[in-house]
Amino acid sequence: FRSDRAERFTLVFRSNGSEGTTNDIFAYQNNNDIIVNGEGELQVFDVMGRMISTQHVNGVQTIEKPSQTGVYIFKLNEKTQKIVVR
Repeated sequence: FRSDRAERFTLVFRSNGSEGTTNDIFAYQNNNDIIVNGEGELQVFDVMGRMISTQHVNGVQTIEKPSQTGVYIFKLNEKTQKIVVR
């Protein structure tokens, strides 16, 4: 919506059809780290929509996972991804 704030994000859920591909995956959890692949400003949100962190990534980078368990939304450019931190 045009009246939404610029910092607001949206989630897009795709089926296993032709639209969703594994190329959409840009972050995954590996033990105590999150591996991110891409270039741009990475933003991390909790499920309440609060921004927890932001940092610039360039290529494949390892970032520290959030300290609390829960569901987090990672946004890099126009892509969003959910990661469950345990």
